[in-house]
Parts: sequence; C-alpha cells; structure tokens
Amino acid sequence: LLHAFRKSLDEAIGCNTELMNSWEGLEILLLTRQLFEKIVGTECYGFHSDLCFIDMECVRIAGNIGDYEAAMNYFDSAFEHFTKFEQWRNEKKKKWEELNDESRKNGNSDEHFTSSLLKSVNPASGKVIVCEPRFLEMAIHSFPEEKKKIIIENPKYSCIFNC
Repeated sequence: LLHAFRKSLDEAIGCNTELMNSWEGLEILLLTRQLFEKIVGTECYGFHSDLCFIDMECVRIAGNIGDYEAAMNYFDSAFEHFTKFEQWRNEKKKKWEELNDESRKNGNSDEHFTSSLLKSVNPASGKVIVCEPRFLEMAIHSFPEEKKKIIIENPKYSCIFNC
C-alpha cells in the first residue's frame, strides 16, 4: 500500500501545476515522508527507494519555487536514500528474504521492521520499486545551469553523474 500510495501521490502532484509550483505541494510531500518514516521505522528495506522518490519530488518543487538551498538539501537526502537502497539491493546488507529464510522455514515470526505498526510484518512478499541514477539526474533537470553544476560537479554524487 505504501508503494502504491507514493506512486499515486507522485502522479497526482506531478499533474497539478499549482502543487508542482507551491509550498503546499512541498508540504504534502514532507508530510508523506513523515508518514513513511513513522510506519516503516529506521530499517527501511526496499522503502529507501520510495523515500528517494519523495525527496526527488521535493527537489523539483523546491527548484520550481526558487528555493535552491532547500532543493539541494532534498537532493542530498534523495542521494542518501538512493545509496542505502543500492546497498540493500546489492546485498551489502542482506535482503530480508535471505536474512530470515531459516526462521520462515521453522515457522518463526521474526521482527523485520522497527516501527511498532509493522514490526511483526514480513515484507518478503512486497514489491520494491527500483530507484536508478537517471531519476536523480531528472530531479535537477529544470534547475538553472549554475545550480545544476554545483550538484553535478560535487564528488559526493560522482556515482550518479560519472557512471
């Protein structure tokens, strides 16, 4: 449901010129982000991609309203979640399917998430929406060249722009 909600919200805001160019649109996304963080907790598993997508929408809106400092902060947060997602996806962190395979065979119900709402939920059946570097590139597409250059030339983001 969280994946579907985030995707629907992206589409709804993306089709609404007023929301794509206002603090109201940004506020809706930030509240959505808080909801995700509250429900998912500190171990986000594949939900880092959703948080990355939310942050990228924040980048676009902040850029549209001319708040480039905020846009760069949201871009940095999107990059953090992209990096965490890549670590999760590339098995630098074990996937929950592998991590809990033995306990599922034995019928044990280990905790997967850290939030009180989902701590007993096994997310193994959930579909993860893949986040890719090109999405981060697209998030700054409408920035003025000098603002884009600051991000593109930052060595921290070299894995996105120099791949």
